[in-house]
Parts: sequence; C-alpha cells; structure tokens
Amino acid sequence: MAETHHPTLEEQQAAIDAFWSWWRDEGAELLDRVFTGQEQADVMGLVHPRIVAIAEQLQWEFTPGFDGARHALTVTAAGAELRGVARRWFEAAPDADDVWAFSEFRRPAQDLDVKINYEGVYVQLSETTVLYQRRNSLVDIAVYNPAFNEFDDDSIVTRLGFLLLDKTLGELNVEMWIGAIEFVRENPDDAVPISEFTDVLHDLTSEFPLIGNRNWQVAEAMVDDHPIIIRVLPPLVTLAAPLFETHVAVAFAYDAHETGLPRDEETMQALGSIEDALDSAVANDGRCVAIETGQGQRLMHFYVDSSSEVIQRMEEVLALWDRGNVNLVPSFDPGWEEVSHLRF
Repeated sequence: MAETHHPTLEEQQAAIDAFWSWWRDEGAELLDRVFTGQEQADVMGLVHPRIVAIAEQLQWEFTPGFDGARHALTVTAAGAELRGVARRWFEAAPDADDVWAFSEFRRPAQDLDVKINYEGVYVQLSETTVLYQRRNSLVDIAVYNPAFNEFDDDSIVTRLGFLLLDKTLGELNVEMWIGAIEFVRENPDDAVPISEFTDVLHDLTSEFPLIGNRNWQVAEAMVDDHPIIIRVLPPLVTLAAPLFETHVAVAFAYDAHETGLPRDEETMQALGSIEDALDSAVANDGRCVAIETGQGQRLMHFYVDSSSEVIQRMEEVLALWDRGNVNLVPSFDPGWEEVSHLRF
C-alpha cells in the first residue's frame, strides 16, 4: 500500500498561491455567476481538487456572505493540526469586497430562527439548549435539541450536535472556550437557550483577550506530594496563534527548597530575569503560553514560528544560565498537544 504523501510547507504554500491565482483569474467571477443563477458549473470539480492540493483534510463551504458581501467562502481545518494551514490560506486571500468574503473557520448563523435539513430531518437552530458548568477559562456543556430523538444512531446525533454548535456558536468559540461536550436526548432542567449561552462565551472572550493586556491564570497541583505551581495564558488552543506550530520546552534546574520550589528570593529573581530575557529574544516570533515550577525545575512552554531564527536566539539566552542544568527541546506540534493537559 502506497504511503500517504504529506505536503511540505513549501508545497502547501505553492498550492495556496495556485488556488488564489485561479480565483483571481476566473474563479471568483465564475462562481458569482453560478450562485446568482447566471451560469451552471461543476462547483465541486472546480474547487475541491484545488483545496485538497493544499491539504487533504481541509474542509470548505460556500455560504451567504457577511460584512456586506454577497457570498462567502470558508476553508477550515478538520481539527487543530491544520489551523496553521487554514490561516496561511486566509492570509493570502484577496481583500473582501461586495461580492466575496472569506473565513478560516465556520461563522455562526446570522439568524438562529431557521431550520436546517439534516439526514432528512428539519432541525430548528433556536431550539438548541445548553446546560453548562464553567471552569476557569473553559466551559463544559451538555447540548440538547429535540431533533436528536429522531435518530437512533448516537454517532449521527454527535455529528449533528457538532454541526449545531458550529452553526449557533461558531467554530472559533467552540474551539477556544468549550471543554467537555455531551449530547443528550432529554432537555436538562437547568439548561438555557443557546442564544443566552453566547453571553457566557462573550464574557470569556473579554476576560482572556488574544491581544493587548492578557491574563495569566495560576493553579497548584501535587506530584509525588510536592507542589507544582502552574501558570497558563488562556486560551491554550491552536487558534490563539495558528502560525506558531513548533513547541519549545525550556527546562531550568534551580536551587530548591525541600518542597521543590525555589529556595529563596534571589533564586526567584534569577528565574524572572531569564524569563524576561527569553521573552525579549522570542519577540513576535512566538510566545510563552505556560510555565510549570516545582521539583527543582522550571519548565516553560513556548510556541514559535520555526521558519524564523527564534530558537537560535533562545539558545543564546540560555547559555547565560549558570544556576543549574538547562535543556531546550523543540518539536513540531501544530495541534498544541504538549499543553493540552494544562487547560483548565
């Protein structure tokens, strides 16, 4: 059996450039004529091969436009690992106009008081309800819609449930803020309409902005009866910075108290100084998203753009650390799996 070919970054970029070249030359005008009833064409045959040439797992769809555009084209990742690819596709797009708008994730429906046809069943978006439990920067939810009971197969209910979440909340909100998800066949007593639940997500977006003055969160865990102090910068998901696809783990040994935490104020100041120096070295080519301190070690989690020289700059800073062993380990991690255990 032939092995699946995974395009290199250069091959993906070439396919992205080819797509937008075709789009500018003929695709945009042709597809506008198709969707306004002026012409017929094989839309699947025109678009699908050009999208899967970028990455086979990408998903795409045409929808009514937004922000004044007549139509919209969305190309989205089927999971976190292709978020960077979808972002590069989006960044190469032409400016939106009154005909076409573009998106790298599924946007919520502009009107929830509509029905969709799913497997022959009409599903009312506004009848979706949510029972939720907020954690720190995540919300666990149980989702109900009367249409779930039209299907015996739980896998169909699951697929419909995720579609409803994308339609009502938008793919961005689901990936950023939703933790555990359960799709239920009975409406929970304390469930709220999906239109009210969006207020919870708006609160999270305000609390944990992606730019500007961002909020670190602190927690404590116990490992082998020793405390581990955890600092994280929510949301710990790829969509927070899709182009930072390389995880860099930086571990410092330090003088420790018997608890495993830094021995004294001098040690704390030294750790703070090296953190600041690393942040300056990384600059706009990455970011530190989590820090674990305990058992005589501080472990910093960075996500960076490996096409830059950022790792070399980090290594130059680490050469200055003289209080114990230091280790830097980069790994390709487009799905941000290395910090998934720190989401809370």
